[in-house]
Amino acid sequence: MHLGLLTAEWHPQDAGGIATYCRTLAGYAARSGQRVTVVAADAGGQPDAGLHLPGVQVVTVAVAGLGPVAVAARVRDALGRLIEAGRGPDIVESAEFGGVAALISDLPSAPPLATRLHTPLALILERNEGERVYRNDSERCRLEERQVRTSTLLTSPSTWLAVEAQRLWRLPVAPLEIPNPVELVCPEPVSTKRSGPIRVLYLGRLEYRKGVLILAHAARRWLAGGASAELIIAGGDTKWRGTAMSQRVREALEPFADPPTCVLLGKLGPADVESEIQASDIVVLPSLYENFAYACLEAMVRGKPVLATRGSGFDEIIQHERTGFLVPPGDVDALADALAAYTADRDRLAEVGRRALAAMSSFAPERAAARLCETYAAWARPSARAYHGRPADTKPV
Repeated sequence: MHLGLLTAEWHPQDAGGIATYCRTLAGYAARSGQRVTVVAADAGGQPDAGLHLPGVQVVTVAVAGLGPVAVAARVRDALGRLIEAGRGPDIVESAEFGGVAALISDLPSAPPLATRLHTPLALILERNEGERVYRNDSERCRLEERQVRTSTLLTSPSTWLAVEAQRLWRLPVAPLEIPNPVELVCPEPVSTKRSGPIRVLYLGRLEYRKGVLILAHAARRWLAGGASAELIIAGGDTKWRGTAMSQRVREALEPFADPPTCVLLGKLGPADVESEIQASDIVVLPSLYENFAYACLEAMVRGKPVLATRGSGFDEIIQHERTGFLVPPGDVDALADALAAYTADRDRLAEVGRRALAAMSSFAPERAAARLCETYAAWARPSARAYHGRPADTKPV
């Protein structure tokens, strides 16, 4: 099989979940003997610096300054050139993010498209208290829906998102559920037996839905009770109702907003993310909802316990008080109480971290990525290319 990956995140500066997922899938597919071509939309970073996976061909598409439709058109045209040159893939996969693959059905010899759901923008907007995410939210939502409706196959990493996607787009058939793969980089957990203050790490963009403001209020209450701790917040800044979230976090944390008690690191690259995880005692991910967070997987695969929230994808990764900890989303008091209770015993944190690492074998590439590749190989066959359960194609954007 020749697998194509169309992605808006790929290069070394992209530390997000889509980039991590694509690199993990591409690496496994190439190692298992598949031919892999990545068409990567590059928004102006350093596309050729430091990322070379054996057996993976990367075609970079410059998209700096372009709107979503123009980006999708450039990705479509790049794929079209590969097809015309006789180097087109048998099947292509793309996240729904931004609808980067929404226009490939325009190609006369388009291969089957598998859309891998991450977190649809329309779903985010439903729960964003009326606040926009991008200047062109409507355009992005239309492209994402068009991509979904012109896909041969939809896959989801979690039951939660599969149910939400079916409801959101009124799909007659639920997306196929296959969990995200994660590389098992750590044969045994790095010891959590550290002296000094407990080190709590938040990983993710500083945005409302990630619950970072909830964490700030909870941490203030926890620290005011006399906890000896360091709170490390790592992630790119965003605005919420006109104010930088970093500023809101600092205001909520007063009088604990300054080092060494609290440190805001900003956006980190993959190597720095790994270092921060290794140096932490516990990772806190207080999202109001979450699909199948790579921040969670990357912490657990390094033997670190995760304190996360119930009601979405975390329930499908974490067993409460066995491989991690779960609290209700949006509940400041519950999160503060959990921080106090679960950071009081470092031996318990170490044991939960060991069990978290052991549980990650279920998401190893040899299981999760293998299922994806087997599924795509089956749908790439000409006899399987008419997915009769899919919705009717939408009108062009």
